Amino acid sequence: MLPLPQVTFDRLAQLIHGLCGLVLTNDKTYLIHHRLEPIVTQSGLRDYDELCDRLRSPTLSPLHEQVIEAITTHETSFFRDSQSFEALRQVLLPELIEAAGQRKRALGVRPHGRIWCAGASTGEEAYSVAMLLDELVQSRPRRDLDLGDFGFLATDISPGVLDVARAGVYNARDVARVRPPYLRRYFKQQLDNWQVVDPLRRLIDFRRANLLDGAASAGPFDLILCRNVLIYFDEPTRRRVCRRFHAVLRPGGALVLGAAENLYGASEGFTSEQHGAAFFYRKGASE
Repeated sequence: MLPLPQVTFDRLAQLIHGLCGLVLTNDKTYLIHHRLEPIVTQSGLRDYDELCDRLRSPTLSPLHEQVIEAITTHETSFFRDSQSFEALRQVLLPELIEAAGQRKRALGVRPHGRIWCAGASTGEEAYSVAMLLDELVQSRPRRDLDLGDFGFLATDISPGVLDVARAGVYNARDVARVRPPYLRRYFKQQLDNWQVVDPLRRLIDFRRANLLDGAASAGPFDLILCRNVLIYFDEPTRRRVCRRFHAVLRPGGALVLGAAENLYGASEGFTSEQHGAAFFYRKGASE
């Protein structure tokens, strides 16, 4: 195991925070050794200090991307946190669909409703929302909308996970929580794997973006999902990211966070609403 003096750990933690917003506290030295030591060795670097020297470069390099890929958490699953998906099914997506129908009748210019999934990882969450969206659109009595009337952006800082998301191929364990009707309708089996059907894959624009970058997205959006991402940020970074979410949300639009997250310290401009056991955050309708 390579030596990791405190001064070097502090320097590396600061560089990683600047790269992706992740906060590494002193109890995370094991994470550095486990995830970054292989990169140091494989890159032919002497030690963690030389890694820090390389990461100081303002130009994003393959080494920067390797570090981001290794240090960020990619855990996700289909329909994770059923309470949030019930709020999406019963409140937020029907609102979005109704607003999209009104805009289509008034303006006729696509897209009429827009969703942003921030921190999309390997795509399971975005595809879960897309399945609900399609189901609700298809069940709408007024047959005036289809998936082409919606824009769906899904972003992540890691190029590797986005490649998986674009391919939309998952194994049996990955799709274990997908209800059988959805599995039959929205996937096609490929030997031991399952691939998301083409219409949903065409709907979602998987794109690399850093939430710390002000140009990460262009609004306006009706709905933003950023679930289980803000917990890895410190409070100033959370405020900074949430201000950007607020700026690109339409008036009356909603922000959905993870079940263990809230907007404490970053709630300016949002009102908390509850549906069942799920909370979401609404931008003022007059802003």
